[in-house]
Amino acid sequence: MKVKGVVITRDACLLAISKLSENTGSKFVVEYDGLFYAPKQIVSLASGLPVSGFSGGSTLNNGLTRLGFTVGPINDLMKGSNNES
Repeated sequence: MKVKGVVITRDACLLAISKLSENTGSKFVVEYDGLFYAPKQIVSLASGLPVSGFSGGSTLNNGLTRLGFTVGPINDLMKGSNNES
C-alpha cells in the first residue's frame, strides 16, 4: 500500500506492531495475535510519517486489509476474540 507516496509493506507493518503496545482506544483497530492496535500508529511507524501527516479511515483500513491484516470496529473484533476462548 502507499501513503503519501511511501510504499508500506506487510513486513514493515509487522515490525511496527512489534514496537507498539496494545491500543484499545481506537474506534477501528488491527487485530494481530489476539491483540488490538491503532491502524494509524502502525502506518506511522511503518512509513516514518507522523500520525498527523496522513488520513485514516476506510482508505487506510482497506490498505491494511489488502496486506492481510484483520481490521474492523474494536467492539466487533473483541466479541469475535471472546468467542474463540
